[in-house]
Amino acid sequence: MDASNLSLRQLLDLAADRPLHMRELARFADLNDGIDRLLGLRYLEITPDGVRAEMHINSDHLDCGGNSVSRAVCLAVAESVGSVTAAVAARGNPINVAHVSGEFCRNIAAGVVEITGTFINEGDSVALVDVSVTNRGELILRSTQRSVRATTSPSAH
Repeated sequence: MDASNLSLRQLLDLAADRPLHMRELARFADLNDGIDRLLGLRYLEITPDGVRAEMHINSDHLDCGGNSVSRAVCLAVAESVGSVTAAVAARGNPINVAHVSGEFCRNIAAGVVEITGTFINEGDSVALVDVSVTNRGELILRSTQRSVRATTSPSAH
């Protein structure tokens, strides 16, 4: 299958059955704009078991004092990876993030953070995802995300 013709939804559906290959990950990056691109989030693995991404920290990620990465940035990357993880479970169908919580363990000001999303529970309508943000194996943030599969309401005629 030619990855260059696949939609974002098709890629997420594929990832529910098998890990995405390098060309498919590149296509995912091309299609996945918004905050992920703004933050410089790069997806390394999208698999049926979870998602792994990384972000190189730069000055745009630091808090107003420039001393450490903004907690909002950490939560944003955790929410993004958690959403992709839940979207894989939903086979690319739309999801809505219902709740995100996070516990910060330590600060970081430079380097690369790795973000890993794994399933806690995958139900028919709700997915619970555990997300960890680490740097060199040290935990920065642990987050739990609850997503619900979006339902389409019938249009009134």
